[in-house]
Amino acid sequence: MLRTSMATVGPLSRDDQDRVVREWKPLGRLMNVPEAHLWNTRAEMQRYLGDEVRCGNATVGSGSREVASTILSGPLRTLPLRPMHDALLCVGLGTMDPVLRQRYGIHWGMFEQWYYEAFSRAVRTAVRYSPGFPRDSPAYRFAMHRVGRSLSEPRHEARQIA
Repeated sequence: MLRTSMATVGPLSRDDQDRVVREWKPLGRLMNVPEAHLWNTRAEMQRYLGDEVRCGNATVGSGSREVASTILSGPLRTLPLRPMHDALLCVGLGTMDPVLRQRYGIHWGMFEQWYYEAFSRAVRTAVRYSPGFPRDSPAYRFAMHRVGRSLSEPRHEARQIA
């Protein structure tokens, strides 16, 4: 989620990245995730995930490959929906750990990287200049309503990563 957000919405400061990681803790607890795996910082999360990939705990088996094949080939045979499917794949694969992409056998060359970067820039630009209704997620609008803030109040802008 963090990589996808930064690719499509824009950069976040280290403090904001850490805050996003901490905000997932309540959901983790609801899912009975051990407290040791509920990180406080992005660095802790990245260290853990990197260790899991390197030591082989994050493996790609035949079942994983079958699911990936279904997603990649796309059950969407409806031509009008295909561009959206391809766009979601582009972001999903572009933010995927390169080691896992390789283990899945997913080709990711210069063209795919260029397409992902160009698409991400286009989405960030569209988000920046779009009016609030299509830009703000329903969850954001609901949260603003719950805390009694108007959507017309100034938005918290993402800060550049130091």
